[in-house]
Amino acid sequence: MTKIVETAHIGEPAGEVWEHVGRFSAIGDWHAMVAKVTSEGDEVGSVRRIETTDGATSIERLIEISSAPFFYRYSIEASPLPVRDYVGELRVDDNGDGTSTVVWAADFELALSSFRTLEGVRSFIKTGLTSISDQHRRVLKS
Repeated sequence: MTKIVETAHIGEPAGEVWEHVGRFSAIGDWHAMVAKVTSEGDEVGSVRRIETTDGATSIERLIEISSAPFFYRYSIEASPLPVRDYVGELRVDDNGDGTSTVVWAADFELALSSFRTLEGVRSFIKTGLTSISDQHRRVLKS
């Protein structure tokens, strides 16, 4: 199993950040690489279809969502990436000092051993975290 974990430290409380990113259907509102999202909703079992700016399409299903602590988990059901058993998690942790840490993790099997696929997944996650950081007042350097 391959695991990728990326983080961004945000100078705002977790609840404020979660308001912005916590809806499963909201990824199109904050991710710079997402051109269009169609979604069935934000309840467990909902499906979203993501079209990226390069024309790729993936279909994802919401597995679990929580507003205390702030996180959601999803699976990829269809994607042009050669991955299987992909489960992602977007989480916003409260740092206890008015700041938060956004954590985006992905666990998956590579259908083909490919550095390019790993870097593609990592790039999508990092770009999403940069988008969140850019849309909030203050990013903290770790």
